[in-house]
Amino acid sequence: MRGTETLDISDVVHYALDEVDGFGMPPIARLSEKGPLQHGESDRGYRLGARLIQCVLTLRATGWAEYYSRRQELLGFLSPTNDSPISLRFTQPDGTVRQIDGYAAEGPSFSKRDAKLYQFHKVAFRLSCPDPAWYDPERKIVRVVGSSGGDGFAFPLAVPWTFGGTSVNTELSLDYDGTWLEYPEIVITGPISDPRIEHMETGDVLDFDGAVIANGDSYTIDLRYGYKTIVDGSGATKIAELTPESDLATWRLQTGANTVAFSGVSAGANTSIVLRYYNRYLGV
Repeated sequence: MRGTETLDISDVVHYALDEVDGFGMPPIARLSEKGPLQHGESDRGYRLGARLIQCVLTLRATGWAEYYSRRQELLGFLSPTNDSPISLRFTQPDGTVRQIDGYAAEGPSFSKRDAKLYQFHKVAFRLSCPDPAWYDPERKIVRVVGSSGGDGFAFPLAVPWTFGGTSVNTELSLDYDGTWLEYPEIVITGPISDPRIEHMETGDVLDFDGAVIANGDSYTIDLRYGYKTIVDGSGATKIAELTPESDLATWRLQTGANTVAFSGVSAGANTSIVLRYYNRYLGV
């Protein structure tokens, strides 16, 4: 997929997918440091590198006109002049879908030695995926405070939220099915003052102590790397209203149990908090 365009590279009509490489574990870079008198070094963790995926296809055609049409179709789809990412989707035998986004890094070169007239031509291309995690493209939307309003679904809360005294104090128990970390999007809709969101397992906090979100306004917190933004309903940045002790860089969902506590005061009938995320996976 690229934008609104979809190209099936495994329909065995126009294209047959022969080989893939790079679906499993992404590159891992170990971080280390070494003292002046140290033998060996001390391991300080890791970072994942960009994933490189190679696909080998057989281009199939019934005549020269169709053959060159398929060539142009594939070249156009992979063209680097298009800034939109290429979304590679893989449907597993159990019907679950995994997706990863990347950009063309190489090919196809259409070498003549790999062609059998116009009928079959084996070609290859490579995708560079800056975010190496696969994900389920069906986004999860959980409304944890407020009425459903057609956005998301009601979620059972471990601690019911208090509304009569215009305060919000609740915990969300979420079992995250992904095998890799997810940095979600959180939308807080007013009226509410001093909203605070804490991940009880990691201890990470997003604290807006002193902030007032007016009735009808909202703050959208995008925790993805490369973004890390907080904007109101008009698009104005509100990151300065986050306390310095907050964990904007590291707040995330992790594999397994996630208990998230939400609190605030001066709430009203329109107050809501929505959590949006994808299940992400280390490999397929």
